[in-house]
Amino acid sequence: MKQEKSPETTRKFSVTKYSKEGYKEEDVDVVAESSFQILINDEQVAAIMLTPSHLEEFLIGFLVGQGIVKSIDDIDNTLIEPERGLLYAQVKEPFQVDLTKSFVTSGCAGGVSFESFKGTDKVQKSKLPELGLISDLMKKMISEGEIYPRSGGIHSAALADDGGIIFQVEDIGRHNCIDKVIGYLVKNNIEPKGKMILTTGRLSLEAVPKIARAGINILGSRSTATDLAVEAAKRFGVTLLGYIRAGKVTVYNQ
Repeated sequence: MKQEKSPETTRKFSVTKYSKEGYKEEDVDVVAESSFQILINDEQVAAIMLTPSHLEEFLIGFLVGQGIVKSIDDIDNTLIEPERGLLYAQVKEPFQVDLTKSFVTSGCAGGVSFESFKGTDKVQKSKLPELGLISDLMKKMISEGEIYPRSGGIHSAALADDGGIIFQVEDIGRHNCIDKVIGYLVKNNIEPKGKMILTTGRLSLEAVPKIARAGINILGSRSTATDLAVEAAKRFGVTLLGYIRAGKVTVYNQ
């Protein structure tokens, strides 16, 4: 699996800041946004905007989250070329992607429905960690972000269990973050049972089947959930947690 060095995740810009004290010139960090084409077996299936970090993890997570592959063994090869804006994968089995829904921006859902997730199995249940621990993990994830303190304008997501945070990542797109976390899990052959994904982004329909396909059954956010996300969580056996902050958690279903 070949991967070129990724571009920087932020860029410096000279700006003018205004306040009641007047104005001043200052150099600030602005989060980077890059365009990538996703090619599978030489067929372009998507164009997406994302933060140019952990690109191989994103590609693997995208493949699993979209139901194109089930494990790392289903992928023959990947090629990551940030300078050309190319993410390429060679997969073993024939695949099908609805090209009418393949062009997305910033990892946000568009035009998805329950029909898009046919064939997704109900995930195996695992014990829900103590809710106070989940709140602490969310606080830790946010406090340890690398890009957000410098530039803002970015989401975070983490893979965690009752032992702590295993991996965390940032991206301009909330679903991109989840794909990167799933990709890390799959790439490193980590057992999904007992794991959870935490995110700063809103919990919408598209996110739930993604983690179910990865074998994870707990998804939590410091934000809220949509109605279709709650319905999908019930359908796929995912425990959905929202408003994780300051020692409080909302459990949408168990």
